Amino acid sequence: MAEWQTEAHLIDHYERHRRGLGVRSIAEYDASAQETLVLGVRFTYRDRITGERRIGYFHRESSRLTALTVDGLIVTHFRTDEAYVASQMQSTYRD
Repeated sequence: MAEWQTEAHLIDHYERHRRGLGVRSIAEYDASAQETLVLGVRFTYRDRITGERRIGYFHRESSRLTALTVDGLIVTHFRTDEAYVASQMQSTYRD
């Protein structure tokens, strides 16, 4: 089970993305992120804002993306499309 960068980071991202994921609690949001890590396709990319390397897991059937630092800490979890995942800088995502 992956950990979030900080509890505050988890709460902030829950507030940003909960509606798009249809989750009603922080626990549901975290469970959705953890499930995406298990079910999703692993790929790497560079964050467009920070330029840092990231590890992503994208689950096509649910359109969920969970992104981690190279150290394995969760940085975000949200619903997006496959084109977004493939278009990330230096993305290794292949369907």
